[in-house]
Amino acid sequence: MAVTVTENRTVLDSADALTNWNQGALDTSLYAEASASVTYAVNTSTDQLFWSGTAVNFTTAGNELIYIWTQNSAVQNAWNASGGSASHAIWLSDGTNEIILYNAGNDRTVFQHSINQVLFQCFLIDVDYLDTKNTNGEIYAVSGSYASFDPTAITEVGAYYVTLSKALAGGTNIWCDVIRYGTGGISITGGTTGDRGNFQEVCVEDRSTADLKGHGIIREYTAKTYGCQGPITIGTTSTGDTWFEDSGFSLTFEDRDVGDDKFKIILLGNVTGGEETHLYLSNGTIASARPGVELDFSSTGINTIDIDGMTFSALGGLITFPTDSASYSHDIVNSLFDGADAINAGATTFTGNTIISSVVAADTSALIWNVATDPDGYLDNITIAKTDGVAHHGIEFGTTSPLTINLTNPTAIGFNASDGQNDSFFHVKRTGGTVTINVTGGVGNFKYKTAGATVNVVQSVPITITVIDADGDPIENAQTSVFLLDSPYTEIMNKDTLASGVASGTYGGSTPEDVVVKVRKSETTDDPRYFAYSRTQVIGSGGLTLTVTLEENPFV
Repeated sequence: MAVTVTENRTVLDSADALTNWNQGALDTSLYAEASASVTYAVNTSTDQLFWSGTAVNFTTAGNELIYIWTQNSAVQNAWNASGGSASHAIWLSDGTNEIILYNAGNDRTVFQHSINQVLFQCFLIDVDYLDTKNTNGEIYAVSGSYASFDPTAITEVGAYYVTLSKALAGGTNIWCDVIRYGTGGISITGGTTGDRGNFQEVCVEDRSTADLKGHGIIREYTAKTYGCQGPITIGTTSTGDTWFEDSGFSLTFEDRDVGDDKFKIILLGNVTGGEETHLYLSNGTIASARPGVELDFSSTGINTIDIDGMTFSALGGLITFPTDSASYSHDIVNSLFDGADAINAGATTFTGNTIISSVVAADTSALIWNVATDPDGYLDNITIAKTDGVAHHGIEFGTTSPLTINLTNPTAIGFNASDGQNDSFFHVKRTGGTVTINVTGGVGNFKYKTAGATVNVVQSVPITITVIDADGDPIENAQTSVFLLDSPYTEIMNKDTLASGVASGTYGGSTPEDVVVKVRKSETTDDPRYFAYSRTQVIGSGGLTLTVTLEENPFV
């Protein structure tokens, strides 16, 4: 096992002793974590197993998520059976108001492992989500009222059960185990360059019943397919290296009773400690079934970020990459970002990526570049499509971005054809000076909105002319020229072909544009010599790509 998984939440009660429990006995043979669980028999009736103690303010920042391992083996009602009939629910009380939060039943299970520990389910509630759950009709007040319930002073946490069958042979049929709270989730460290951790190994740790395991954060559905219901941190600012790599996987953050600000993946580096963090993800999917998910990879000192061919789907949260990439290897390439909030590329190599269905607000940007480095070579070949019905920008150049910006082969889909609009492709945040944006090979509308700086967008498209002979072999040193059809003819390219037979340049005017292409290799020193070529061609929105076949001149 390459990885080390560390628990970051607070244990409210481990259920390894009956202290602070309302009733029940210890079951030392069936539990989700450590050495025991609390169990009881509820014979075709209703009852609860819960911790009771000093009031906890679960609205305090960092306390909001509550996780409860529980099991009901009896015949059950539907998960959302009305009133107090819901068979398997979370129990919360402030000492006066007792509420249940519908979770599971005969028609639904929530977080449950399919290997090793397969009986318990891990329930989850975000106290910031209580009002939404109540609006959805999924909370019932057993006594008092939800309106009077005080989440700043909760004194009872556990599970609520309705059983439609008796416990067998005098045994028990309900169990409750470790209760944790907090938004820290778990941390993943360890591994070496030759033995790297992966998500499957983390699942093995989660479904372990050993002490401090049974995290209730990540589970394996089938091979390379995983579900997650909590924050994950990869790497550390403390001691120890981290090497993590996965490919061809699917990780889905599940639809749980949480707000959009709780689920995240955090990547940490360590500059002062000299520790190393290396992350490699390829050809996989990280998605959300509903809650917002943030990817915070902005830490300093991350040695490697290698993301290639990934799909990030419906995350809805911010995605942030580091700004110290000049000192490390940070490559995010050929990936799809579908349904994310703003993506801050930091100073990473962010090439060949596609951004669609961005959830940014009006007059904000799907992609942010806010470092002093020219993005030439860093943002090449990106595609950004505007979200229907939202007037947002494609790329924001922040106040620290350079005055001269070069972009190669960007594609802008659906953005405004006029400057100064909330959905003009570029948003320049500098308030003064002159910013020149050179767009080469771009497709789409590359208009801008500025916070005050003077902006010049110079859009150019590529010209590529390949010269070959009758046998299809490249001709080197052929003189290749391109002229506008004005008076006098304005020369926009004059180059000799390389050994590959290719001569290339750019055109920065409007398109389409008629031009004359001239190619010759007929000097007295040339051997062989060819008839000259002169034809009218058109430079389109994508530029001009042309193959010219020269005919050898047999008369010289």
